[in-house]
Amino acid sequence: MNARERKMEPMVSSRFVGVVSFVLAVAIAALCDAQTFRGSIAGRVTDATGAVLPGVTVTATNNATAQSRTTTTSDTGDFSLPDLALGTYTLEATLQGFQTLKVTVEVTVSRVSSIDLKMGLSTVAETVQVSAAILTLDTKSTALSNVIQPKQVQDLPLNGRDFTRMLQLSPGVAGTSVNGVRTRGNNYQIDGADNNDAFQNIAAVNQGGVSGIAGTLLPIEAIDQFSVQSGGSAEMGRNAGSTVNLVIKSGTND
Repeated sequence: MNARERKMEPMVSSRFVGVVSFVLAVAIAALCDAQTFRGSIAGRVTDATGAVLPGVTVTATNNATAQSRTTTTSDTGDFSLPDLALGTYTLEATLQGFQTLKVTVEVTVSRVSSIDLKMGLSTVAETVQVSAAILTLDTKSTALSNVIQPKQVQDLPLNGRDFTRMLQLSPGVAGTSVNGVRTRGNNYQIDGADNNDAFQNIAAVNQGGVSGIAGTLLPIEAIDQFSVQSGGSAEMGRNAGSTVNLVIKSGTND
């Protein structure tokens, strides 16, 4: 190996490392972008006196698909079930010596449904089931979020059947401008995937067509939930206005 080849070797190595680092950064960013279209359930389990209960088995079962996720409370009685498909869930908490508790929880897009469970002592096997859905609050995020539920999505008289009209149902919105940010300041997503026109920075779906190419129209009937978030965390990112997330309907066991 001559002197010139020895001099070029570290340059090639550093370029290779730089390219690999860039590819990994892009891949990680893409994965992060696709983590916002589902919901989560989190909370704490205590006994009748308010003392935390570790080791409680908490299971969330989707009422439409019967799919379930299970976790166990920590030493502080806390539990978390992230990345759940949207829908209505039956949350069940079980621990030997305590009454089995069942409650109904609604999981919505890009939200953490926070719920605290209180279990009573039991001398015999018995179950306490709360038939009405419990009011849940997202206490984990500082984002301002508005979720349009499936029935509203289907029943609203939208001009031109354009989903962007639902933006106006959120506070701080004028037309498609959120909190005074220009109309191109929104980050549009479908099931957490990018839905932005690279040139105009508007929703890629539901355009009238560019340069004679027919546009793609998304039927309102295909939308399950519509979410608008502003002032969110770095998880959302990209645009200063808001993150507009459409969730497409999925199948059930019916």
